Amino acid sequence: MRLARALSLITALILVLSLANGYLVCSELTVFKYSIFIEGLHALVTITLDVDEGFYLIPYVGEVIGFVKVNNSEVVAGVSSDGIMIYSPKHLIIHVNYTSLIASVENGVLVVNTSLPFTYEVILRKGLIPVNVSGSIQSFSLVNDEIVIVFNGSGYLELIDVSNASVTTTPTESITTPPTQWVFVVIAILLTLVAIGLLIWKTRSRALMEYLDDRDKLIINTLRERGDLTASELIKYTGIPRSAIYRRLKRLIKSGYIEQVKLGVKTVYRLRRR
Repeated sequence: MRLARALSLITALILVLSLANGYLVCSELTVFKYSIFIEGLHALVTITLDVDEGFYLIPYVGEVIGFVKVNNSEVVAGVSSDGIMIYSPKHLIIHVNYTSLIASVENGVLVVNTSLPFTYEVILRKGLIPVNVSGSIQSFSLVNDEIVIVFNGSGYLELIDVSNASVTTTPTESITTPPTQWVFVVIAILLTLVAIGLLIWKTRSRALMEYLDDRDKLIINTLRERGDLTASELIKYTGIPRSAIYRRLKRLIKSGYIEQVKLGVKTVYRLRRR
């Protein structure tokens, strides 16, 4: 085990040095999921990748602390100033994990800056409340009482920790919120919750539209132009096969785009009024 670990470390060092000197040509990266779970000053980052045989350079956020972990022992990983360098000997679906020092503290507020060339999600630990969010936001949601923000590009967050009165900056230094300021903290939390609700409401329709394909949009546009239609009429006007039309109608009803109405002996579909 020690010998294997030593060989892996040596190989990782060779990869990093080769990258730094321009000896390696990296393959195109396919990222299935890039997830950043913010715990405070630190974040746990999990990346799911589809790789073939070759070298890959993965951008990281913040400052990588400790080792990069890969769930497959055949894959070698190392960290350079340009990113996380990995080598895969064959086609694999892999999970890469690392810990990052991602936040700084300014006036008792955690400040996080992220920037990646693809879509990624930021998950906030319970008790972390955003008081300011900006950047290329794609969606904003609550999942199991945790705030999940999806970005595509740059992201900026200012966070307060309502689960703890202090935010530790170093082992010997901390920033404590005075009791007299708790009124302002509570007001900030309430305003933040209102802002989150508005942001979720504004982005819900846009986020849902991203999951609709051309046939879903064709159904919606046909109902918008022609009004109430039966399933048979939708098949006629859209050309979508009967085997697929009912599945799509059911999904659009569940998503809140259309509704099913009984008119006499006929069942028709119409756009839901918003």
